[in-house]
Amino acid sequence: MAQSTIDLTSRNDSLSPDRASIRTLPFTVEHMFTPEGPGYDFVWSGASAYLALHDIVVNDGIMAGDDIAPTNLLDMRERLTFLPRGVRVSGWGEPARQGNSFVALYFDQDWLLDQLEVPPKDRDLQPVIYFRDRALTQCLCRLGEFARARTHVSKAMSDSLMIVAGLELMCALARTTSEGANLTARQLDAVREFVRANIANDVCVAEMAAIAGQSVFHFTRQFKKATGKSPYKFVLEERTERAKLLLRDTTLPISAVAQLTGFNTASQFSRTFSEIVGLNPRAYRRALH
Repeated sequence: MAQSTIDLTSRNDSLSPDRASIRTLPFTVEHMFTPEGPGYDFVWSGASAYLALHDIVVNDGIMAGDDIAPTNLLDMRERLTFLPRGVRVSGWGEPARQGNSFVALYFDQDWLLDQLEVPPKDRDLQPVIYFRDRALTQCLCRLGEFARARTHVSKAMSDSLMIVAGLELMCALARTTSEGANLTARQLDAVREFVRANIANDVCVAEMAAIAGQSVFHFTRQFKKATGKSPYKFVLEERTERAKLLLRDTTLPISAVAQLTGFNTASQFSRTFSEIVGLNPRAYRRALH
């Protein structure tokens, strides 16, 4: 197995990430402090399976890759990302604080699934972005401590730690994709934050599902169960609320308000606004004065 690690590069040549790792086949554990300064770029090649625990807050940034819609969650503390072998990602970030870090686990996917005796029908693993799982988080924190301390770990012990982490990962993936798993308040807050931060963009359900760490199918069902509305309807209502503020607080033309709130055309904006508010945008603005 290729023991490559994520390529993270500071935009300031005088700064570099602080890496501490334990490298032993068939896996590598790495604890990394991201560089301070103007920001960094990262690329992951998909050479092996990848699991990361983030302790990162950024002012801006984005991640995208194979089968992964562009995602720009700003507060990634206590969030996990799993990428099965072959899934490549890239992105960038502008740190909002000092002391950002993450723990990454790179491992031979087949070796782990063999050790866990996972049947062939359950081996088609899918990427899950920015999800939460307490047991898996605790496990990765422990592995990160070993890496940061550069502790010598015997092969038997390292294999045991990896198998425990793998077992927690498989349990977390099962919980994350479970049809009956309700969205938590934190997941809903993260989705709302993402939609509001990207209100001018073409926000899609796949991106919202990725923020919640669920498949599109399960996310759509659970989101409607939790909020009483579809993700699409929610986005339209959020856009309309932002438009109401712009109509009230600015003198921008209707076409500019439509563009700033993510509508393709002024006519689409007017039609949607009228359906939700009961007045068209011009009438709504006149009624405020």
